[in-house]
Amino acid sequence: MNDIQEYLVAEFIEEYEDGHLGRRDLERRVDGILGRDAAARLLATVPARPEPAHRRPPAFVPICGGAGLHTEDVRIPVSGAELIAYLARPDGAGRHPGIMALHENRGLVPHIRDCARRLATAGYVVLAPDLLSRRGGTAAFPEQSDAITALGQADPDQNTRDLIAALDWLAGQPAVDRARLGVTGWCMGGGYTWRVTTQAGTRLRAAVPWYGPNPPSGVANIRAPVFAIYGALDQRINAGIDAIVREMASGGKPFEHKIYPNAQHAFNNDANPERYNPEQAKVAWGDMLGFFKRQL
Repeated sequence: MNDIQEYLVAEFIEEYEDGHLGRRDLERRVDGILGRDAAARLLATVPARPEPAHRRPPAFVPICGGAGLHTEDVRIPVSGAELIAYLARPDGAGRHPGIMALHENRGLVPHIRDCARRLATAGYVVLAPDLLSRRGGTAAFPEQSDAITALGQADPDQNTRDLIAALDWLAGQPAVDRARLGVTGWCMGGGYTWRVTTQAGTRLRAAVPWYGPNPPSGVANIRAPVFAIYGALDQRINAGIDAIVREMASGGKPFEHKIYPNAQHAFNNDANPERYNPEQAKVAWGDMLGFFKRQL
């Protein structure tokens, strides 16, 4: 398994053990990423638990509707393909800092578009790429489990190259000050935030990974200050905090991190009522904006 696959499989097992995912969906997702034999060997070590009660998720209500913003779906040429993305920027003339916003393991869903608009209302031009673009985009997967599996099957190195190309595209937009670029992302997107930061060199001025797995390599190449966000109850991801603190410190890299109390993994996701912590999400969002304001 590559690092992104390890992260996703561990997350699926955690969701199953916490009662948020049924055994059939767990097996379907892990089979799709690892193959049936490897999945069977791994899942044989995961004890069976009662199936979760079926609950209809509440309707998602965006926080930011887009007033005062220009929003559009865009297509970005990348090596051998086109990257689908959502662009949000303040109305009116002038140049603004640019931020790339990277989605979780469910693809470019309405919640991520909402996050892009929220950042845009703070004065940024925001690009949210779809890492399922090479498979037709998130909209090509009516079943969420299929989108999640497809993301696990993707090549993380190719995805990182696509994101660097998207960052360069963002830098070239007329409304963007290319000297002031940042990146942020949530969950799996937090992992890709770290990956982009190791590959972007001096293109970036700031990075904010939300509860993302540590980068597999390349910390020595980081040039941008990083502010990492963690939930206090997210034991799986938090197990890597000490290692990244040491690695960033040993390389003299500008690094801050904060652990938010009573917050689980994905605590910013208001479309996931089982994980969302509105109080801590608001605090963390404000902390992110403060960091971007200082750095960009």
